[in-house]
Amino acid sequence: MEKKKTGLSGWMAALSGKNAAQPADTAPDPEVRTEAETTELGETLPSQETEESQIEPVTDRLKLSSQGPVWTLWREWNEKEEDTNPPSLSLENSPDDTVQFEAEELEKEKQHAAELLERFAAERLKKLSVPVAEGQDPIRLKAQCWVVVAQSGLAAWIFAVPPTGGEPPLTEEEIAEALRKAKVTTGLHAEQYQTLLQERPYFRLCMVAWGVPALPGKDGGVTDHYPRENTRQVALDEEGNVDYRAQSYVQTIKKGDVICDVYAPVEGTPGVMVTGQVIKPPPVKPAVLPRGSNTALDEEGLHLVATMSGHLLYHTNAFQVKSILQVPGNVDYSTGNINFLGDVHIAGDVREKFTVRATGTVTIDGLVEAATVEADGDIIVTKGVLGDNKALLKSKKSVKAKYLENCVVYSGDCTFADCIINSEIYSDQRISVLTGRGTILGGSLTAAGQIEANIIGSQSGRKTEIVLGVLPYVQKEQDDNRVALEALRKELEEVNRQLNFLDNQGSKEEENKKHADLRLRKSVLALKEAKLVKRQQELMEMKVDRARCRLEAGTIYPTTILQIGAAVRKIEEVWKGCTAVYDSQTKDIEIF
Repeated sequence: MEKKKTGLSGWMAALSGKNAAQPADTAPDPEVRTEAETTELGETLPSQETEESQIEPVTDRLKLSSQGPVWTLWREWNEKEEDTNPPSLSLENSPDDTVQFEAEELEKEKQHAAELLERFAAERLKKLSVPVAEGQDPIRLKAQCWVVVAQSGLAAWIFAVPPTGGEPPLTEEEIAEALRKAKVTTGLHAEQYQTLLQERPYFRLCMVAWGVPALPGKDGGVTDHYPRENTRQVALDEEGNVDYRAQSYVQTIKKGDVICDVYAPVEGTPGVMVTGQVIKPPPVKPAVLPRGSNTALDEEGLHLVATMSGHLLYHTNAFQVKSILQVPGNVDYSTGNINFLGDVHIAGDVREKFTVRATGTVTIDGLVEAATVEADGDIIVTKGVLGDNKALLKSKKSVKAKYLENCVVYSGDCTFADCIINSEIYSDQRISVLTGRGTILGGSLTAAGQIEANIIGSQSGRKTEIVLGVLPYVQKEQDDNRVALEALRKELEEVNRQLNFLDNQGSKEEENKKHADLRLRKSVLALKEAKLVKRQQELMEMKVDRARCRLEAGTIYPTTILQIGAAVRKIEEVWKGCTAVYDSQTKDIEIF
């Protein structure tokens, strides 16, 4: 059997098609040694397995065929030299880690470098393959080097091959000329350059220059202060039990509150290639503002704020503030209690033990059970209130309902109903029960100015109390203020006691913070106390002109008790189409 050719002759035969070589991107099987690798030189040349045993495999190693031009060129040299190291071809990062290749980028750079090196080696082999006549000197070639510039332009490596025929080793001028041809002008590092001159590492990839990668900037963005999806939180009652009624799906916000912070994009820093070309950083994007209705940027453009108080929601990629909270069904465990800065429209009922509070008007299409409804605006209940002696409606303006039964109502202005049964109604202006049946049956009604109804009391003699000339809403506020003042003053007394104790102990570093917190709390309590006292004085100055008080009724039944100021009169007989007023001269009630 004819031996397969190896070395330069084998490579030339492969070029002419006489002996096929492996593809450039396919490494030989390390477990298989070819006959050419073991027989022609009478010893085993380093196969791929030998190479991998000498050099620890790394991911940045180039994939070269052991039968390709680079390895063939090295074998030619290895036949004439002893103990030469096999090629070490890796694309390592720069020594200072300024230039680092990501995995995908590294694979592309490795393929690019492998193609260049194989081409360089093939050109060298062609020069060595020129036939030499018998008796002539062998081909003499100077040492040669090539520059491999990364496709990104951020690194440059020198690949050098040794001289043949006794030519001198690689010179500084030859290295400089190779760099000039490759247009490498920036990022040359003297230490790496000197190593190349002194050690002359043939068949190696030596990084001699590296650039500065562009530093990416930062896109503009926003930092939300409110969640884009409102998550209901479980609350605990006073006894530590879970109170599912305390959960609310409403996310309220006040005018001027910050919805999200906005930060501007930060431009990146340009880089530079080894060829001196500037690398532009990736473009940055401005912040995408989630600006919806009733929101706006502040003067500095750094915050998105609410332009009105209301219900904050995130819809169609934007924050929106709604002045009206729409509850499509009942106020129950599906919604939790409602506490809203604005108007509330409830399409269903307000179930027992639930609470609705609003700074605007509350409109309820259904009925109110034994629940609490409070509003700074009007309260409108389409079907009425069935309170079970537990319902409370409190409005700074007017209360309007189909009927009011077994409930307590406070209105700063007027109260309107078709029927009032067994309820306590307090109004600072007027109570009107004229529509529908227009009946007041049982309970007590208190108004500052006027009460009017079709029928007051009943033939069965159920007791009904009518009080005029009093500001019940004002009195209620005074009572609440007195309770608040009492609790506030007790807390203020306790704060003063603790401050005196700390003062007597002397100043201690660990107690400084507690002392400062108590001082701050004392100041806050003092301000609250002054505010409540001032409000109490204002309420005390509010008076009612009893001469203007009037009761108008179509029918008043006996056992009805009428009071105007200090004057009290018990109705002993049925009155029809009557009016009751206060006579300031006799200081008594006159009915006519």
